Amino acid sequence: MGAAHSCGLVPTGAAYCWGRNDENNLGAVSSETCQVKTTPVACSHTPLMVEGGHSFTALSVGSEALQTCGLDAGATAWCWGNTASGSTRTPVAVPGGLALASVATGVVHACGLTATGATYCWGSDELGPIGTGGATGASPRPVTGGLAFRVLTAAYDHTCGLTSTGAAYCWGANAGGQLGDGTRTARPAPTAVVGGLKFAAISAGHDHTCGVTIAGLAYCWGANIDAGGILGGWLGDGTTESKAVPVTVARGLVFAEVLASRAFTCGRTTTARIYCWGSNRFGNLGIGSWGNFVAMPVGLGGLP
Repeated sequence: MGAAHSCGLVPTGAAYCWGRNDENNLGAVSSETCQVKTTPVACSHTPLMVEGGHSFTALSVGSEALQTCGLDAGATAWCWGNTASGSTRTPVAVPGGLALASVATGVVHACGLTATGATYCWGSDELGPIGTGGATGASPRPVTGGLAFRVLTAAYDHTCGLTSTGAAYCWGANAGGQLGDGTRTARPAPTAVVGGLKFAAISAGHDHTCGVTIAGLAYCWGANIDAGGILGGWLGDGTTESKAVPVTVARGLVFAEVLASRAFTCGRTTTARIYCWGSNRFGNLGIGSWGNFVAMPVGLGGLP
């Protein structure tokens, strides 16, 4: 699920996308238009089959990305939309012929993991989100440092990964403290998240990151309020103070996973309950009401 479009797979492996389509986001021609502020843009209110006839095993739509990437059964990555190779409606194979086990997409970059945990990224590296020491372009390049990761997550302009032991590393933009290294300095290579926590899951949002420890506790770090001081609370610690180190999400809930988005975060507990926190201006949190924000987890539908 992206900020303006979503995609999914049917059992045959065919990909369908819906939502905004002005950058070929949907991988198909749409005949509808939607209003974005005062400008009409191409969109689709219903799922459209992605062109090219490919069968995918997995998809990745970044939280704000205008691109989508997918893996086929042969471990080849394909991307469409506003990709590092340019805007394309039909999926284009990522150059280099790498066999990838997973892929993660940001706005201007994407990264993939091989079966052995080797990490490759491609795209723009203005603030270091591809971690290749400044080398940019459409072809994947190995991430600096040689760390092996078991999972990756990418957001607007930063990337994070977990090692086999659950150690978290992040790289890229860091103005909000979203890398969790105790600073607000951009990092062009993987940098350890401070605190020594061991994570089972991690998710990067626009300018914050959240993770679930092996024990099921949720932690978040990074920006926690917007520039206008109106929306905040997406770290879930009951405050609107930005944090450059992991802070515990309030209420002590035991989570199986979290998903960080642009200005809010949601998590699924081990009992399959959904809780969200952060911006609720458009009813983002699904809590049965709307307002500027909620700074700690609230159950879906307003349940306790």
